[in-house]
Amino acid sequence: MFNIFKKIKAKLQSWREFGGFRSIFTNFGADMYASAIVRSCIRVLAEYSSKADPATSKSKLTQMLKYSPNPFMSGADFLYKIRVMREVQNTAFILIDRDAKGIHGFYPVVYSSFETLRDKQGFIYIRFALLNGSEFVAAWEDLIVLRKDYYKSDIAGESNLPILSNLEMINTTDQALSNAVKSTSNLRGIIKYQATGGLSSADLQKKKEDFINSYTSSDEKAGIGALDRSMDFVPVELKPMTATWTQMREYRENVYRYFGVNDDVLQSKMTADQAQIFYEAKIEPFLIQLSLEMARKIYSENELSRGNYIKYQSSAIQWISMSEKLNMKQYIDIGALTRNEWREMMNLAPLPGGDKPIMRLDTQPIDVEDDEDDSKEEEE
Repeated sequence: MFNIFKKIKAKLQSWREFGGFRSIFTNFGADMYASAIVRSCIRVLAEYSSKADPATSKSKLTQMLKYSPNPFMSGADFLYKIRVMREVQNTAFILIDRDAKGIHGFYPVVYSSFETLRDKQGFIYIRFALLNGSEFVAAWEDLIVLRKDYYKSDIAGESNLPILSNLEMINTTDQALSNAVKSTSNLRGIIKYQATGGLSSADLQKKKEDFINSYTSSDEKAGIGALDRSMDFVPVELKPMTATWTQMREYRENVYRYFGVNDDVLQSKMTADQAQIFYEAKIEPFLIQLSLEMARKIYSENELSRGNYIKYQSSAIQWISMSEKLNMKQYIDIGALTRNEWREMMNLAPLPGGDKPIMRLDTQPIDVEDDEDDSKEEEE
């Protein structure tokens, strides 16, 4: 394991929140990520979030966040994983690997549960139980924490309990539909023996097995069963109860509403206006939350007061159509966009000197004061 975890020598004890809530939190509802509909909702949120670019006041930190936050992932993978963790666990932790020489990496922590602790001086620590059964303790100031549905706890977001019953209904409906298809694809019925005198139980069993064997034979004539005139086959018609299409659609829409997506988002059918709304509602708040939390955990108060910053920036302009992107060229001539800003929209590499705004000669600013002086002279 990598040498990124601090050894806490001070005696730690459980910490109780001001609201009286327990300080132990389990990864409740993690299995919901195995649901196809949940994963499709979270995937689109993570994919759009991963398009953001980091900008910081320190070039080395910007390069680390963009290309290699840790040895296992790029900046896009880093954002993708954090967004998935936040949606599934509702409380996402990122460990800052740093020492006196500086920051060496950022590691998302995938946990099964965690407990809040404190030492005699009142400093807070988090003890994580990892998925492989091991544990480690990290100081609160070394953890970037992102929470969703932040309400009762000082440390964690609320669980995904409200959506689990709906997911269970979807799972039950899918199983019922599968069982209905299987049951109606088989021949079911009663073999009625008409001869007088009756048959022994053993003979009846043999007659039934002979019919089944003839019906399910593996040769090319399988599917046709043979009976003599002493027996009749009375089919039993099964009509399994399944949910209606309207009910199934409502279950699916409930999941969409929970994650804030719809079919247009999932199928990449958004118009420019819809993309702008989706960005402002579901992508921008996450990027703001991540930017502010990273800045306050990476920089000291003195560094923040001197203007140091971390900002993850993205825009719905990235998702507009090609024709709309081409129309944006007109803003280069008036200095509203630089050439490199426009090239970034087109997913093109920057040009040397492309960050300098340019203006056409016929778009010179008007000197209002000179105009006023000329008007006064004419009046005199």
